[in-house]
Amino acid sequence: MIFFLAVEQLRLRASPTQAAKIAISRIAEKYPSFFGGIIVVDKNGNVGAACNGMGTFPYTLASAEYPDTIVKSVNCTDNGSDTLARYSLSFYICAILLFNYYI
Repeated sequence: MIFFLAVEQLRLRASPTQAAKIAISRIAEKYPSFFGGIIVVDKNGNVGAACNGMGTFPYTLASAEYPDTIVKSVNCTDNGSDTLARYSLSFYICAILLFNYYI
């Protein structure tokens, strides 16, 4: 599962951005037309995101650090997919992962 992989990367001391990129790239390796994104948040509130198959992936943040909601975005990887019609395995993943314990 993409979420498990991202949490495992956090446990191995990856940043949220690194964990998100690794998780997305693992799916994109097997399913090049994959269309989706993930948001990863570590126990310190650091945020990272990654995506595949779209130009950019916008996401919204709100916290004590950002009391007014802000919209951020990341540029996506694209493994050869150019239109939504080509997606035989087309799904969208967007999740916030909270990891509260490092081993």
